[in-house]
Amino acid sequence: MAYIKLKQEDVPLYSPFSGICIYGEEEPADFEEDETVLYACFESEGVGHISERILDSLKKQNISDPEALTPAEIAEAIDIPDAILFEYDGGFNGLSWFIFAPAA
Repeated sequence: MAYIKLKQEDVPLYSPFSGICIYGEEEPADFEEDETVLYACFESEGVGHISERILDSLKKQNISDPEALTPAEIAEAIDIPDAILFEYDGGFNGLSWFIFAPAA
């Protein structure tokens, strides 16, 4: 899986597959409603969203507690074609991680 670390902090972030705004100047969309956003984890809050596609993929690996894994471990464990892990630096909001994939 591709792992992309955005080096510039607090820049607009869009789903590469749907184009919705996750962070940025625009009003951010409810990413949980976008089926291309499979996972969201926030440094300050922990896991914010895990899609059924991620959960199903982890179950195939006999992983039942995804919140015990780091975002990188989640990315390594799942088998979802064309999935991408983004590490996003939200400035004073801290780091966030998102896994995107094309809609099923």
